[in-house]
Amino acid sequence: MGGFQASSLSNWLDWPSRFWSLGPAALTQTVLDGGLRSGQTDQARAIYDETVASYRQTVLTGFQNVEDNLAALSILEQEAQVQDEAVVAARKSVALTTDQYKVGIVSYLNVVTAQTFALTDERTAVSIASRRMTASVLLVKALGGGWNVSSLAVERRANRQERLFRSARTGVGRTIARGERPSALNKRGGFFSMPRHF
Repeated sequence: MGGFQASSLSNWLDWPSRFWSLGPAALTQTVLDGGLRSGQTDQARAIYDETVASYRQTVLTGFQNVEDNLAALSILEQEAQVQDEAVVAARKSVALTTDQYKVGIVSYLNVVTAQTFALTDERTAVSIASRRMTASVLLVKALGGGWNVSSLAVERRANRQERLFRSARTGVGRTIARGERPSALNKRGGFFSMPRHF
């Protein structure tokens, strides 16, 4: 059955009277909802699309930050190498000019000028080092952070121990395969202990 249910003609257009009745279970379904369900569906799709777009933008921004900081580190590394060479040359110039002053070839003004150039080069080198450290921190942040020096040291130590164990195990396995007594085995047949300094 389907249609409107109301005791009087005036109640036919009220919301409670609009339903479909199917079978003995009397299941009801709204016939006229004024586009409510399609509007809710469109709204849910729009919210989903907005969430996907926001997620994509976040991922792209993360990739951009990582790429920018990797490029900055690469460029700053090259700048630091060039600047280090400039600092070394400026120090040599100061030493040479100072020696010339001691002998009496140049005035002290030349020494001060050479020292000024050396100081400027050293300050530039420190500035580049600071920018490199900042770029490193920003790279770690862009990668998600959560790193500290102690965990890196533990990880390095664990990797070294694993490499030593693998190389010892591989060497012992080859020796046993040849039918020889491995030098890594002690007289009682036990494996040697790993060195304590890692």
